[in-house]
Amino acid sequence: MRGLKNLILEYDALDKVGKRVRAETEISKLKKVFSKDNIRKYIKKKSIAKICFLVLTGYEIRFGFKQTLELVEEKSYECRRIAWMMIVIYLNTYPECKLDFVPNLKKNLLNNTFPESANLALLAIASICTPQLVNSMASTIVDIAFQTILDDSTRKIALLTLSCMYQTSQQLYIIEHAGPRIAPLMKSRSVGVALSSSVLALTIVKLNDSSITDNIQTAALEAIVSILLNNEFKKEYDYKGFPSPFLLSNLFRILSYRRIYEDAEIEKMDAIVNKLLDLFSASFHQNKFNSLLMIFNDAFKVFVKIPDLKLEPYKRIITTLGLHLTSYSFCLECLFFLVETHPCFVTYFSDFITSLIKISKEGYHPLDSNALNLLFLVTTRENYQKVSAEMIPYIQTCPESIRESICKKIATIIQSFSSDKKYARENLLKIVEYGGQYSECIWGMVAQALLDDKENYKSVVEELIKLSKFNPRVPGPMTKILSHILGISCPISPSDAVNSLAHNFVFHRPSTQSSIVSSLTKITMQYPSVRTAVIGYLNGWLNTSYTTVLQRIKESLAVLTLNNVPQLKLSAPSHYVDTTINFRKDLPKAENIVFDDQGIEICADTKIDVNNSTAVSNLVVKNRLPKDLKIKKCDSICDKHITAEGAISKNDNVVRSGSFLVVRINFHIKGPFSTNPQMEMRFSGKKVCRFQVPVSIVSFCWPFDLTMNQFGDNWGKTKSKKLTAVSYLIVPDGDVITSIKEMSKKVNLSVVKREGDDGIVCASGYYKTSKGRTIGILAKFSFNENEMTLKCEVHTVKKKATSVAMTMIKKAFSYM
Repeated sequence: MRGLKNLILEYDALDKVGKRVRAETEISKLKKVFSKDNIRKYIKKKSIAKICFLVLTGYEIRFGFKQTLELVEEKSYECRRIAWMMIVIYLNTYPECKLDFVPNLKKNLLNNTFPESANLALLAIASICTPQLVNSMASTIVDIAFQTILDDSTRKIALLTLSCMYQTSQQLYIIEHAGPRIAPLMKSRSVGVALSSSVLALTIVKLNDSSITDNIQTAALEAIVSILLNNEFKKEYDYKGFPSPFLLSNLFRILSYRRIYEDAEIEKMDAIVNKLLDLFSASFHQNKFNSLLMIFNDAFKVFVKIPDLKLEPYKRIITTLGLHLTSYSFCLECLFFLVETHPCFVTYFSDFITSLIKISKEGYHPLDSNALNLLFLVTTRENYQKVSAEMIPYIQTCPESIRESICKKIATIIQSFSSDKKYARENLLKIVEYGGQYSECIWGMVAQALLDDKENYKSVVEELIKLSKFNPRVPGPMTKILSHILGISCPISPSDAVNSLAHNFVFHRPSTQSSIVSSLTKITMQYPSVRTAVIGYLNGWLNTSYTTVLQRIKESLAVLTLNNVPQLKLSAPSHYVDTTINFRKDLPKAENIVFDDQGIEICADTKIDVNNSTAVSNLVVKNRLPKDLKIKKCDSICDKHITAEGAISKNDNVVRSGSFLVVRINFHIKGPFSTNPQMEMRFSGKKVCRFQVPVSIVSFCWPFDLTMNQFGDNWGKTKSKKLTAVSYLIVPDGDVITSIKEMSKKVNLSVVKREGDDGIVCASGYYKTSKGRTIGILAKFSFNENEMTLKCEVHTVKKKATSVAMTMIKKAFSYM
């Protein structure tokens, strides 16, 4: 159909807008075509094919159904195929629509003149398979599947259709009428019919447990005996000399659901095992091995459930594959598959460890990681030292693409099997040394192993310091290990520890630098005597170009410059070295900066007069550019409850190069607000600066007194409406609970009196919206001293109101 081909080519060549226009144009043309009474068969077929394409592309089309049902009745196979495709696409796209095509289905299924019609109808049923369709068509399809006078192709499709129908509805009719009749079909001389019936049988066995499934499983065993032992299947269905591998695989899957075997059946299974092994050893061919491997996987799941079955002969398979390891890469794939799915075979690999090490190191099969994977999979407590001794030196020369994987695997087996701490310590450090940056994935494992070796802890730290001191070649993970250990427990002089870490800072990557900064912070909190030296180092590193490192430095300076911080509270998070913690307190000099870009820096110094409800903000505009700047305009965008006043004098609007200019803005606060004023300054040269003015919210609501019982009742009622909760990591500088109560009073939240002091503060208040509505606020503050987290929960009766209240509370409390 040239028209459909042209439509697809044109559509694919267009952009998103063009595709939509082209599709809408084509839909309009199709509507005109279907509005006519007499449509030629070819035009009808071509138009319905176009509708199929447009619906699959995502456009909604709900016409052409009458013409589709007419096309089903045509004698042409192509017409019928496109019509059934349209029905399947339409019903799967619009399942809610009711299209009465069941009469057409039955008519096509019983059409003996054109057997292809029945095949198309069966495929359509399998693709749609709604419960209603299953109920109306199940009996008809069961009759077709088991009628011997019909063509085998029709019977195969009918059996597969029944399988789809049973998965969808699990209808009892299919079990009662198809289940008892499946057994003979699995031994059919037609492999296609036998394979299709095995698919239906497997579906029934999976989803049903009754006497019928027992009969099916017995028939499956008899079919396996017939194929493997009695050679009753035609030779043309063999694959590389192996009889019907896909059918055998399905039959073994059916048997995997069987629980009890009689003595006679166990004898048959023994014979089947030996036959499989004989076939396996008869000739060495890759395709034959792959077929056998598929069957072996399904067969083994059956064999392991039979306790009296002998599994020793399977060693013959592994021995045969092992002899050809260096010749055929697929042998590695087979062995890896066997051990990964059936770990009990690991004991058979003791003779092949040397060969696997040789293959892994000398690269018999380029770009194939199966040798390495298999080697580490079969490593045990008896041979791990041999593997480690060979593979650790190989880390230095192995391809970079697998170096990280080898480091991780060797470290894992040493950690898993070694009970000698000295052996583990020495070899883990060798892995880090040889792996360099590729050992980044194991530094935490190595650090923990060193910490656990308490007897040699101090000597190990001294050795690490000696190794890393002034040595730019020391791997980053090694320095990260040292940082982690010294941050947890410093067994040497604190000043030596600080100097050792600081002198290696410039030689490492950002992740290691962040660990060094974190470790220095933790050492300082344990030993205040090094505080001055650490702050000096941190200030010297502020010019770093790495954002993550700069953030960590600022966090540490903010922590170290606070007064009276309890040591235990700071060191509570044990994962501090590895996690970026965003403290809400920044460096003092950066607190008032609201804009810093394009050579322009703007600082805002805002003071609020609570009594007069006004705020005055002095904006200090600094010019770091080589030429003067002229402020052309300064606009503000404020909340409804805030108005801004301020003008720039025409005679005093130039910011000299290297100097600054102060712009004063007055804000009048008329009511509660949740968004800080937005400012926009326009300069000469088309420079535009947009920023927020930090107007601290001091009084945003009015107090509302509640008893604890009233608070609890209201809290329960509002919780179902909307729950907002945020948690912050804080560094407290006093009694947190007392400070929360004081700040609550300052912002007119009434603190609810409660018995005891369990780290929770409840408060209530209300505020008025811009439309004059009164909204109540319930707030609950919870402080976890161990984790240094402050959690704030806010309840109101409206979703939007809760978000506004949370925003105001976050801006009012200094902790947030």
